[in-house]
Amino acid sequence: MLDRDTIFERAYLECMTEMYEKAQPKANFIELRQKVKDGLMEDSPENPIYNRHYLSHEEFIYILNKYTDAYRFTAHFKDNMDVVRDYFTGKGMKDIWVKEGESGYRSCAQVPHIKNTFSKILNENGITDTKLANKLSNEVLQYIENCKNFYNFDYKETSFQSSIALGCSPTSNPQTVIEYWKQQGVDITINERNPNLLWDMDYYGDDFEEVMVDEYGEDWEKVTWDDYYNSPEGKKKIVADYLYNHSEFDNYYIRGSEKNLYIAKFCDSNVKIPIDDFIRDHEICGGYGIISPKES
Repeated sequence: MLDRDTIFERAYLECMTEMYEKAQPKANFIELRQKVKDGLMEDSPENPIYNRHYLSHEEFIYILNKYTDAYRFTAHFKDNMDVVRDYFTGKGMKDIWVKEGESGYRSCAQVPHIKNTFSKILNENGITDTKLANKLSNEVLQYIENCKNFYNFDYKETSFQSSIALGCSPTSNPQTVIEYWKQQGVDITINERNPNLLWDMDYYGDDFEEVMVDEYGEDWEKVTWDDYYNSPEGKKKIVADYLYNHSEFDNYYIRGSEKNLYIAKFCDSNVKIPIDDFIRDHEICGGYGIISPKES
Protein backbone atom coordinates (compact mmCIF):
# COMPACT_ATOMS: atom_id res chain seq x y z
CA MET A 1 0.00 0.00 0.00
CA LEU A 2 1.34 3.41 -0.98
CA ASP A 3 0.89 5.64 2.06
CA ARG A 4 2.58 8.72 3.47
CA ASP A 5 5.26 6.76 5.34
CA THR A 6 6.13 4.78 2.21
CA ILE A 7 6.53 7.97 0.18
CA PHE A 8 8.59 9.56 2.95
CA GLU A 9 10.89 6.52 3.14
CA ARG A 10 11.31 6.47 -0.65
CA ALA A 11 12.24 10.16 -0.69
CA TYR A 12 14.69 9.63 2.19
CA LEU A 13 16.43 6.71 0.48
CA GLU A 14 16.65 8.43 -2.90
CA CYS A 15 17.97 11.65 -1.36
CA MET A 16 20.58 9.84 0.73
CA THR A 17 21.55 7.65 -2.22
CA GLU A 18 22.30 10.69 -4.37
CA MET A 19 24.19 12.43 -1.58
CA TYR A 20 26.49 9.44 -1.13
CA GLU A 21 26.80 9.03 -4.91
CA LYS A 22 28.03 12.65 -5.13
CA ALA A 23 30.13 12.41 -1.95
CA GLN A 24 33.92 12.09 -1.87
CA PRO A 25 34.76 9.25 -1.73
CA LYS A 26 31.40 8.12 -3.11
CA ALA A 27 29.49 5.14 -1.72
CA ASN A 28 26.34 3.11 -2.27
CA PHE A 29 24.10 4.21 0.58
CA ILE A 30 21.75 1.21 0.35
CA GLU A 31 24.65 -1.26 0.58
CA LEU A 32 26.26 0.83 3.31
CA ARG A 33 23.09 0.79 5.43
CA GLN A 34 22.64 -2.96 4.91
CA LYS A 35 26.24 -3.68 6.01
CA VAL A 36 25.67 -1.70 9.21
CA LYS A 37 22.37 -3.52 9.77
CA ASP A 38 24.06 -6.91 9.26
CA GLY A 39 26.92 -6.00 11.60
CA LEU A 40 29.49 -6.04 8.80
CA MET A 41 30.41 -2.40 9.30
CA GLU A 42 30.72 -0.29 12.42
CA ASP A 43 28.69 2.87 12.82
CA SER A 44 29.29 4.34 16.28
CA PRO A 45 29.21 7.80 17.88
CA GLU A 46 33.00 7.67 17.99
CA ASN A 47 33.28 6.58 14.37
CA PRO A 48 30.11 7.57 12.44
CA ILE A 49 29.68 6.66 8.80
CA TYR A 50 29.19 10.24 7.67
CA ASN A 51 32.70 11.22 8.83
CA ARG A 52 34.06 9.02 6.03
CA HIS A 53 32.38 10.86 3.15
CA TYR A 54 32.44 14.54 2.19
CA LEU A 55 29.71 16.59 0.53
CA SER A 56 29.95 20.38 0.38
CA HIS A 57 27.29 22.38 2.20
CA GLU A 58 26.14 23.94 -1.10
CA GLU A 59 25.70 20.55 -2.75
CA PHE A 60 23.96 19.17 0.34
CA ILE A 61 21.43 22.03 0.22
CA TYR A 62 20.97 21.65 -3.54
CA ILE A 63 20.19 17.91 -3.33
CA LEU A 64 18.03 18.34 -0.21
CA ASN A 65 15.91 21.07 -1.83
CA LYS A 66 15.61 19.06 -5.03
CA TYR A 67 13.99 16.09 -3.26
CA THR A 68 11.93 18.33 -0.97
CA ASP A 69 10.38 19.91 -4.05
CA ALA A 70 10.16 16.70 -6.12
CA TYR A 71 8.14 14.90 -3.44
CA ARG A 72 5.92 17.92 -2.76
CA PHE A 73 7.12 18.39 0.79
CA THR A 74 7.75 22.10 0.28
CA ALA A 75 5.31 24.23 2.26
CA HIS A 76 3.67 27.01 0.22
CA PHE A 77 1.19 28.31 2.81
CA LYS A 78 3.13 31.47 3.70
CA ASP A 79 3.80 32.21 0.02
CA ASN A 80 0.10 31.74 -0.72
CA MET A 81 -0.84 34.11 2.10
CA ASP A 82 1.53 36.68 0.60
CA VAL A 83 -0.36 36.29 -2.69
CA VAL A 84 -3.64 36.94 -0.85
CA ARG A 85 -2.15 40.00 0.83
CA ASP A 86 -0.88 41.29 -2.52
CA TYR A 87 -4.35 40.78 -3.96
CA PHE A 88 -5.77 43.10 -1.30
CA THR A 89 -3.05 45.74 -1.77
CA GLY A 90 -3.40 46.53 -5.46
CA LYS A 91 -1.01 43.90 -6.83
CA GLY A 92 -3.60 41.34 -7.91
CA MET A 93 -5.24 40.71 -11.29
CA LYS A 94 -8.81 39.76 -12.22
CA ASP A 95 -10.58 38.52 -15.36
CA ILE A 96 -12.62 41.06 -17.31
CA TRP A 97 -14.65 40.91 -20.53
CA VAL A 98 -13.85 43.67 -23.01
CA LYS A 99 -16.75 44.38 -25.34
CA GLU A 100 -15.79 45.27 -28.89
CA GLY A 101 -18.71 45.96 -31.19
CA GLU A 102 -21.09 43.02 -31.11
CA SER A 103 -18.41 40.69 -29.77
CA GLY A 104 -15.57 40.98 -27.29
CA TYR A 105 -12.66 39.22 -25.73
CA ARG A 106 -11.40 38.09 -22.37
CA SER A 107 -8.68 40.18 -20.73
CA CYS A 108 -7.51 41.06 -17.25
CA ALA A 109 -7.25 44.13 -15.06
CA GLN A 110 -5.58 45.14 -11.84
CA VAL A 111 -7.53 44.69 -8.62
CA PRO A 112 -7.80 47.96 -6.67
CA HIS A 113 -6.34 48.34 -3.19
CA ILE A 114 -8.87 47.32 -0.54
CA LYS A 115 -8.79 50.80 1.04
CA ASN A 116 -10.21 52.15 -2.25
CA THR A 117 -13.00 49.60 -2.04
CA PHE A 118 -13.74 50.62 1.55
CA SER A 119 -13.71 54.31 0.55
CA LYS A 120 -16.23 53.60 -2.21
CA ILE A 121 -18.54 51.69 0.16
CA LEU A 122 -18.30 54.42 2.81
CA ASN A 123 -18.99 57.16 0.25
CA GLU A 124 -22.04 55.28 -1.02
CA ASN A 125 -23.31 55.37 2.56
CA GLY A 126 -22.60 59.06 3.05
CA ILE A 127 -19.36 58.64 5.00
CA THR A 128 -16.33 60.56 3.65
CA ASP A 129 -13.87 59.76 6.41
CA THR A 130 -10.68 58.62 4.56
CA LYS A 131 -9.01 57.70 7.87
CA LEU A 132 -11.77 55.17 8.52
CA ALA A 133 -11.14 53.52 5.13
CA ASN A 134 -7.44 53.27 5.93
CA LYS A 135 -8.18 51.87 9.37
CA LEU A 136 -10.53 49.21 8.00
CA SER A 137 -8.08 48.15 5.28
CA ASN A 138 -5.25 47.91 7.82
CA GLU A 139 -7.46 45.73 10.04
CA VAL A 140 -8.09 43.32 7.16
CA LEU A 141 -4.41 43.17 6.24
CA GLN A 142 -3.52 42.53 9.87
CA TYR A 143 -5.99 39.62 9.96
CA ILE A 144 -4.23 38.12 6.95
CA GLU A 145 -0.82 38.60 8.58
CA ASN A 146 -2.04 37.06 11.84
CA CYS A 147 -3.37 34.04 9.96
CA LYS A 148 -0.07 33.65 8.10
CA ASN A 149 1.96 33.77 11.31
CA PHE A 150 -0.32 31.61 13.46
CA TYR A 151 -0.86 28.58 11.24
CA ASN A 152 2.00 26.30 10.33
CA PHE A 153 1.72 23.79 7.50
CA ASP A 154 5.40 22.98 7.00
CA TYR A 155 5.37 19.71 8.98
CA LYS A 156 6.25 17.54 5.96
CA GLU A 157 9.03 19.87 4.85
CA THR A 158 10.67 20.22 8.25
CA SER A 159 10.29 16.51 9.05
CA PHE A 160 11.92 15.42 5.81
CA GLN A 161 14.74 17.95 5.92
CA SER A 162 15.42 17.25 9.58
CA SER A 163 15.59 13.49 8.95
CA ILE A 164 18.27 14.12 6.33
CA ALA A 165 20.20 16.82 8.18
CA LEU A 166 20.17 15.04 11.54
CA GLY A 167 20.63 11.58 10.06
CA CYS A 168 23.73 10.01 8.56
CA SER A 169 24.16 12.32 5.58
CA PRO A 170 27.78 12.98 4.51
CA THR A 171 29.74 15.56 6.49
CA SER A 172 30.51 18.99 5.06
CA ASN A 173 33.84 19.11 6.91
CA PRO A 174 36.54 18.00 4.45
CA GLN A 175 39.25 17.86 7.09
CA THR A 176 37.27 15.29 9.11
CA VAL A 177 37.10 13.00 6.07
CA ILE A 178 40.77 13.46 5.20
CA GLU A 179 41.78 12.67 8.80
CA TYR A 180 39.59 9.54 8.91
CA TRP A 181 41.10 8.04 5.77
CA LYS A 182 44.60 9.00 6.85
CA GLN A 183 44.05 6.89 9.98
CA GLN A 184 43.10 4.02 7.65
CA GLY A 185 46.37 4.48 5.77
CA VAL A 186 44.75 6.13 2.75
CA ASP A 187 45.54 9.63 1.46
CA ILE A 188 42.62 11.24 -0.36
CA THR A 189 42.18 14.56 -2.12
CA ILE A 190 38.96 16.56 -1.92
CA ASN A 191 37.97 18.29 -5.16
CA GLU A 192 35.64 21.20 -4.48
CA ARG A 193 32.93 21.54 -7.12
CA ASN A 194 31.91 24.97 -8.33
CA PRO A 195 28.59 25.72 -6.55
CA ASN A 196 27.51 27.86 -9.53
CA LEU A 197 27.49 24.75 -11.72
CA LEU A 198 25.70 22.20 -9.53
CA TRP A 199 22.43 22.57 -11.44
CA ASP A 200 24.26 22.23 -14.77
CA MET A 201 26.13 19.13 -13.54
CA ASP A 202 22.87 17.60 -12.43
CA TYR A 203 20.95 18.48 -15.58
CA TYR A 204 23.55 17.48 -18.17
CA GLY A 205 24.97 14.46 -16.33
CA ASP A 206 27.67 12.69 -18.35
CA ASP A 207 27.42 15.36 -21.07
CA PHE A 208 28.25 18.18 -18.65
CA GLU A 209 31.84 18.84 -19.74
CA GLU A 210 30.94 18.62 -23.42
CA VAL A 211 28.17 21.18 -22.94
CA MET A 212 30.48 23.51 -21.02
CA VAL A 213 33.06 23.35 -23.80
CA ASP A 214 30.37 24.04 -26.43
CA GLU A 215 29.02 27.04 -24.50
CA TYR A 216 32.18 28.57 -23.02
CA GLY A 217 35.11 27.04 -24.92
CA GLU A 218 38.00 24.86 -23.83
CA ASP A 219 38.81 27.21 -20.94
CA TRP A 220 35.30 27.01 -19.45
CA GLU A 221 36.75 26.17 -16.02
CA LYS A 222 38.42 29.58 -15.99
CA VAL A 223 35.17 31.44 -16.63
CA THR A 224 34.60 34.21 -14.09
CA TRP A 225 31.00 33.52 -13.09
CA ASP A 226 30.51 37.00 -11.70
CA ASP A 227 31.20 38.28 -15.21
CA TYR A 228 28.79 35.73 -16.68
CA TYR A 229 25.97 36.67 -14.31
CA ASN A 230 26.54 40.32 -15.16
CA SER A 231 26.14 39.58 -18.87
CA PRO A 232 22.69 39.94 -20.54
CA GLU A 233 22.41 36.14 -20.88
CA GLY A 234 23.36 35.60 -17.24
CA LYS A 235 20.92 38.24 -16.01
CA LYS A 236 18.10 36.64 -18.01
CA LYS A 237 18.93 33.23 -16.52
CA ILE A 238 18.95 34.25 -12.86
CA VAL A 239 15.89 36.49 -13.16
CA ALA A 240 13.94 33.82 -15.07
CA ASP A 241 14.78 31.33 -12.31
CA TYR A 242 13.70 33.86 -9.68
CA LEU A 243 10.35 34.55 -11.39
CA TYR A 244 9.74 30.80 -11.76
CA ASN A 245 10.48 30.08 -8.09
CA HIS A 246 8.39 32.93 -6.64
CA SER A 247 4.65 32.55 -7.13
CA GLU A 248 4.00 36.26 -6.53
CA PHE A 249 5.64 36.89 -9.93
CA ASP A 250 3.56 34.40 -11.94
CA ASN A 251 2.30 37.24 -14.16
CA TYR A 252 5.75 38.71 -14.83
CA TYR A 253 8.16 38.03 -17.68
CA ILE A 254 11.38 39.35 -19.28
CA ARG A 255 11.28 41.57 -22.33
CA GLY A 256 13.55 43.91 -24.28
CA SER A 257 16.85 43.78 -26.16
CA GLU A 258 20.19 42.78 -24.65
CA LYS A 259 20.97 46.45 -23.97
CA ASN A 260 17.54 47.21 -22.57
CA LEU A 261 16.19 44.21 -20.63
CA TYR A 262 13.24 44.83 -18.35
CA ILE A 263 10.54 43.02 -16.37
CA ALA A 264 6.98 43.36 -17.66
CA LYS A 265 3.63 42.22 -16.32
CA PHE A 266 0.77 40.65 -18.23
CA CYS A 267 -2.15 43.03 -18.79
CA ASP A 268 -0.38 45.94 -17.11
CA SER A 269 1.53 48.21 -19.47
CA ASN A 270 2.58 50.45 -16.56
CA VAL A 271 4.97 47.82 -15.22
CA LYS A 272 8.38 48.12 -16.87
CA ILE A 273 11.17 47.44 -14.35
CA PRO A 274 14.78 47.64 -15.62
CA ILE A 275 16.38 44.23 -15.04
CA ASP A 276 19.30 45.72 -13.08
CA ASP A 277 16.86 47.43 -10.70
CA PHE A 278 14.91 44.19 -10.26
CA ILE A 279 18.10 42.23 -9.46
CA ARG A 280 19.21 44.87 -6.96
CA ASP A 281 15.83 45.32 -5.26
CA HIS A 282 15.33 41.57 -4.79
CA GLU A 283 18.99 40.85 -3.94
CA ILE A 284 19.26 38.17 -6.61
CA CYS A 285 22.52 36.40 -7.34
CA GLY A 286 23.30 33.43 -9.56
CA GLY A 287 23.75 30.00 -8.10
CA TYR A 288 23.41 26.45 -9.38
CA GLY A 289 19.91 26.86 -10.73
CA ILE A 290 18.61 28.22 -7.41
CA ILE A 291 18.35 31.83 -6.39
CA SER A 292 19.96 32.58 -3.06
CA PRO A 293 20.33 35.85 -1.09
CA LYS A 294 23.43 37.91 -1.72
CA GLU A 295 26.16 37.51 0.84
CA SER A 296 26.81 40.72 2.68
